[in-house]
Amino acid sequence: MANPKVAANASVFWEQLRSAAIVLNGGVITFCGISLYRGDEKFYTNIAMPMLRMLGPETAHNFSITAAKYKLVPRPRVADPPSLKTEVWGRTFNNPVGLAAGYDKQGEAVDGLLKIGFGFVEIGSVTPAPQPGNDKPRVFRLVDDEAIINRYGFNSDGHEEVFKRLRHRETEPKVSASCMSEQRNMLNINFWTDTSCEASDKKRGDKVTHSKGKTREEEKLRRQERGMMGVNLGKNKLSGHAVADYVAGVKVFGKVADYLVINVSSPNTPGLRQLQGRQQLEELLDQVVAERNKLRVEHKPPLLVKIAPDLSDEDKADIAAAVIREKGGVDGLIVTNTTVCPSLYQGGVDGLIVTNTTVCPSL
Repeated sequence: MANPKVAANASVFWEQLRSAAIVLNGGVITFCGISLYRGDEKFYTNIAMPMLRMLGPETAHNFSITAAKYKLVPRPRVADPPSLKTEVWGRTFNNPVGLAAGYDKQGEAVDGLLKIGFGFVEIGSVTPAPQPGNDKPRVFRLVDDEAIINRYGFNSDGHEEVFKRLRHRETEPKVSASCMSEQRNMLNINFWTDTSCEASDKKRGDKVTHSKGKTREEEKLRRQERGMMGVNLGKNKLSGHAVADYVAGVKVFGKVADYLVINVSSPNTPGLRQLQGRQQLEELLDQVVAERNKLRVEHKPPLLVKIAPDLSDEDKADIAAAVIREKGGVDGLIVTNTTVCPSLYQGGVDGLIVTNTTVCPSL
């Protein structure tokens, strides 16, 4: 027969052990949370990053996106000094260090990533229709080479779903499509557009205002404070109308993006890099530039083209000729996308390895 006193003592012991475990776990979670929030470099180096590397590459990627989505990320302790401010295309970037497309593919974590301190965040690539991308596994770490292999293949939630997440950034009123600010017109000599709208307003004695009655300077400050966001546009894998896919992207995201990127250089979508050819690229840019110019927004987003790193001199000359044309020219290039090393790897290769021509002779 069991001794009631012994049983009672055992029950108390296990209850105390349970309470101690709760307190201990709570302390560990609190410590980790505070260290993450404060951006403790030693904690990230010795604990956080090794733990993330215990997860699969894509799982770790998704985990970090979720943390940024809910703003469980550190805020910089020191504000960016004025010397880091950079003005391009009439837009002021708090600093020149940004996050490239390919990380926040679905536009889920823009505000959290800007909170970390990036000067701008580029989401995407976004395709018109949802598509799952390539089969898993599709991301691989090359630890010794300090590089990764990416075979995502434009996995995207599609225009409609991604736009819903970004719609809160659509704050500017619609204006006449034939109106463009003098500043914007001077920044891009390819698009000569009537700039008399503001002058006409002044002649009538009207005060020029923008979203929610803000003046031009107030609107510029608001845009700077919220952080700059670019949208990287792609085509659907099985689409037979690549140009139409990009035009649709300009039409949808031109209202919310601070700049737009035409991605014709991902190595993971069959036939995509062929759009870097001069004739194909000119036909594409003619259409997307025309669509951008039709946007009924005060600040028409600059257009950029993202190119591959492994181009011949002839390829580079063709791209340069296409993007600087008076008609159909764009505002800039993004250099570069991931490279390819078909003799060793399938997919896009990025990291320190891309500078080592002895590892991949095609570089």
